[in-house]
Amino acid sequence: MSTPRTAVRVRAGAAALALCATTALAAPASAGALSDGAPAAVGDPAGTAPPSGSGCLDQSIPLSVEERRLPARLPDAADPTVPADKTYARTVIEGGGFGGFTAALTAALCRARTLDGATALAERKGEALWDAAVRRAQADGDVPGDLPASDDRPLYWTRVEAMSVLRQWAPDGGLTDAERAGLIDTFDKAARGMFDIDLPPGDDVLRVIVSGFDVYTLDGGVTGPAPGTVGNNIRHGNPSGATALSLDGTTYRTDDGKLAHVEAYTLPVATPSSSGATSRTPSARSWSPAPGRSTRRSP
Repeated sequence: MSTPRTAVRVRAGAAALALCATTALAAPASAGALSDGAPAAVGDPAGTAPPSGSGCLDQSIPLSVEERRLPARLPDAADPTVPADKTYARTVIEGGGFGGFTAALTAALCRARTLDGATALAERKGEALWDAAVRRAQADGDVPGDLPASDDRPLYWTRVEAMSVLRQWAPDGGLTDAERAGLIDTFDKAARGMFDIDLPPGDDVLRVIVSGFDVYTLDGGVTGPAPGTVGNNIRHGNPSGATALSLDGTTYRTDDGKLAHVEAYTLPVATPSSSGATSRTPSARSWSPAPGRSTRRSP
């Protein structure tokens, strides 16, 4: 069950335009700097790196194209002739206050004894990540980490890092390819807000669905002199993803007096062949409420 969110009265069009004017490409102030005393949004204390050699993971299992970008580094901000101390993914994850999420997920996954248990964990953690990202995007005051609240990249990179752990989970007895894909897909959909669609019933309610998209075109771009570093395209964000986070669960009054209720989620830009993605569009059951109650879960 997702954490209830406080309804915010906004004009959807105005909010979308305001966020689209924000490119969400700001660099973190520093690779590991987090606000003193600011708690991580999800999981263990912020700044905790994901375990690199957990006993329940098989690192010989190939990662997806997106996950293989996780070790990428940019040149160091202070000395561009050498690589940054941290990977770009970890810099952004910690900059969003999600530094301990993957470590906490991995620890819990290693305690799972069955695929059903792991799948329930993946759904629960995915929903928690989405809820935390929405709360961060809609916060009025300070937010965890040193990246702005409007930045969609912490959610993207945290989700990709967590999916790499789920992909390499190696329980006793192993997993079939279909079982592994189903586990990853459950987390992916939950962390995109696809299990979070909760539209109220009633003729006086205008139900609005908003979809944002992942960051994209992450390869290439201007490169620095540091050996082994990548181009600055990896810093890309996507204002549509930031807009989705800012609008999810909000309400506003239309000109004719109806209460408009907005639900949002994000979609991948990558093709199935490059990322292992399956169809991630919520089913028709999620778009219209059942009698007396909305249907919130896509199959």
